[in-house]
Amino acid sequence: MDKQIRIREVRAGQAESVAPAAEETVNIREIRAPKDQGTITLYEERAQIAVTGGLVAQVTLQKRIVEEEVQVPVTLQREVLELITSPEGGSVMLDGQLLEPGRVYQITLTEERPVIGKQVFPVQQINVRKEWISQVHQETVTLGREVLDVSGPEHLIREAGEPVASPPPSV
Repeated sequence: MDKQIRIREVRAGQAESVAPAAEETVNIREIRAPKDQGTITLYEERAQIAVTGGLVAQVTLQKRIVEEEVQVPVTLQREVLELITSPEGGSVMLDGQLLEPGRVYQITLTEERPVIGKQVFPVQQINVRKEWISQVHQETVTLGREVLDVSGPEHLIREAGEPVASPPPSV
């Protein structure tokens, strides 16, 4: 639809009753923007990755005492007093007993006895640790997405911004 508009130029300081300086007619073509008939939303799939942990193996650490019997040689000493009687010296009595001449008698003064004690000494230091080992694992995922297929007469389908094509002549 075309419209005609007349434009009058009026100079400053002049009244409109005075003859106008110029008059011009301009044709304006009215173009209407197409109205949206609705919207279509297109969707696509995206991969969402989640990592879960699971028990692979269970290990139990237990410290226990293993007993064994050992024999350890120990040298024990005793302190003794030796009495030797001579045959010409006469008779000698010890604890009410008559000692024979020429024989050696021992009297124990002190003696060592074994005293068994146990003491614990560290023999090994064992470190126990748990660590995470990371590695990249590739997974293949097929993702889909929606596309819009447009079909119809060619004169009705155009890219946005292209001029509208005129319909083909009827036969």
